[in-house]
Amino acid sequence: MIAPQGPKIKGEHRLQGLLIQAQMRGVSDKAGSPWLQSIAKPLHNFLRHSSTFDCESYNSFMGALPRGERPRNIQGVPITCVPVLSKRARRRRSRFGQTPEERLGYQERIYLAGELETREENLHDFLNFLVWLAFPQVKQSLNSASFWNEMKKAPASPTACCRGKRDRLADALTLFDESGLIFLPQGQKALNQVTEWSRSGEAGKARQLWVKQPRVPSVFGHAVLEQVLQGHPSPHGFFLEGCLGPQQVSHKLLKNREELATTLLPCPLI
Repeated sequence: MIAPQGPKIKGEHRLQGLLIQAQMRGVSDKAGSPWLQSIAKPLHNFLRHSSTFDCESYNSFMGALPRGERPRNIQGVPITCVPVLSKRARRRRSRFGQTPEERLGYQERIYLAGELETREENLHDFLNFLVWLAFPQVKQSLNSASFWNEMKKAPASPTACCRGKRDRLADALTLFDESGLIFLPQGQKALNQVTEWSRSGEAGKARQLWVKQPRVPSVFGHAVLEQVLQGHPSPHGFFLEGCLGPQQVSHKLLKNREELATTLLPCPLI
C-alpha cells in the first residue's frame, strides 16, 4: 500500500509540509511506520506546543518540560538549541570577535556549554532535536565519547577547538549518531540472529525478521529517520554488537568506546 502524500510545500514551509506527510503516514499513531515510533511521542508533543521550527520554539518546548525530562549534557547543563552561523557570518565573526562557544567545534560546544547547533526549518536538524528528547542518555554519552576522542589530539587545551584528522573511532561515532539502531531489551534472540548474519555478510536476511518483529530495533540515527520519512527504498542502520537497550548502549559509549569501530554492525530495515 502506497502511503498518502501530503501537500508539496516549498521554501520556508518545506519542513511543515514534510511533517504533514509524516502525520498522514501515521508517525504519531501506533499504527504508523514502526521505524518512526522512536520519535512518535516527542513529535506529537512538540506539534501540540508549536507550529514553527526554529531555535526559539525548540528551547521554549524544552523549557516547559518537567526538570527530569529536559535533555542535558553529561555535566548536567540543559541542552539549548543555538543557530548555525552562515559562512559569511563566521568570517565576519572571525574578524570582529567570536564568543568562546562559537570558537568550539560541534561536539565540543555541546559538551562544554550544552549548546546544540541547529538550523532553522531543517528536517535533519529537527529530527536530531527529537532524538535528543527520545534518547537523552545515549545522546549525552555519544557526545562525551566524541569529545574525549577529540581531546586525545589536544590534551593541553581543554577549552580550545581541537578539530583534527578524523580517525576510525570518530567515523564510527558519527555513523552511530546518524544511523544508529538500538535493540530493545526483549530483542535478545533477534540481536543474536542479526549479529550472526551481519558477521557472515548476510545482513540482508534481517528483513525477514521485521515482518514479525518490526519494533525490536528502535531507530536512533536521525539520518535513518529522515530516510524513512522521505520514503527511501532501502534504509540501513548500524547497531552495537551485544548491546540491548539505551542503558547498555550508553555504558558501551562511555566505558568501551575504543571497541566501537569493530562492534558496529550493519542492518537493513526495509
